Amino acid sequence: MTKPQRIILGAALLILAGTPSALATISPSGIDARLRLDWEVGQTRGGHPEVQGYVINDYMRPAMNVRLLVETLDSNGQATDRAYGFVVGAVPALSRAPFVVPLKTGGASYRITVTDFAWKDGGSAAEHGAGPHCGLRYTGVAGAIPPRLRG
Repeated sequence: MTKPQRIILGAALLILAGTPSALATISPSGIDARLRLDWEVGQTRGGHPEVQGYVINDYMRPAMNVRLLVETLDSNGQATDRAYGFVVGAVPALSRAPFVVPLKTGGASYRITVTDFAWKDGGSAAEHGAGPHCGLRYTGVAGAIPPRLRG
């Protein structure tokens, strides 16, 4: 290995060793399989923890009014704090949109869920496939199964 290669490898190892929380986590949204979360824990300029990442939309309609819940967990997996955030604007169809949620305190781990959203209307439910949201708003507990919509 040449000296420049050793320097680059050493710098990369130092960066990775110094930022264990900078590893991204991809997780389901907790409310709809067509929305996923890609996030990591970072710090504000003031040194406070924050969760930053993207809401990924795997559906052919934009997701509007996306609201997030970030729970700070202790080493036993118990929630010690909560913070709420949102996506500014829409999450475009088959794309992603960024979010940042500042936290009051750090924790051993974090749980992030989408607590509310609405698919943007774009025609009839029959044109887009009769899914559980079909252009209607669903508000519920994250992880709960949406009620069947009849139409």
